[in-house]
Amino acid sequence: MRLDIGSGMFCPKGFIGLDIEPKKAYNPGFLDVRVIANAEQGLPFKDGVFDVVRSSHSMEHFAKWRDVLTEIARVAKPRAAFELIYPVNDLTQPGHVNDMGEDWVEQHMLPSSDSFTLLRKAIVPRQTDAGRRFVEARVSLVVKK
Repeated sequence: MRLDIGSGMFCPKGFIGLDIEPKKAYNPGFLDVRVIANAEQGLPFKDGVFDVVRSSHSMEHFAKWRDVLTEIARVAKPRAAFELIYPVNDLTQPGHVNDMGEDWVEQHMLPSSDSFTLLRKAIVPRQTDAGRRFVEARVSLVVKK
């Protein structure tokens, strides 16, 4: 099973999409399964059920990101893949509460959690459809357990 946390309306096919906002968690063209929940308050799944967990442009919205990481480690199987994608140093957007720099994973995430191993990271320039430029971090990790 595969989980997309903060999926919004564009969860990849084959993933269970989880979002706090009911309007964003439903888009039948993209999702097979939708779950409405606040990841900061716990994920509504049993322990060790997911082979892949994805968080694309959602971690910067969580004030309690450590709690979310704890929950990701809990619901993931041992050696599950965790794909983390986030905008670098982008507090200009509504709802962004974490100033996640290029080295956020190494400086904050990994030291605060012994549940993940870093596989690779890429820093990629991006541009929105509206022309706004930003930098994105794409991080691949493995859940240790």
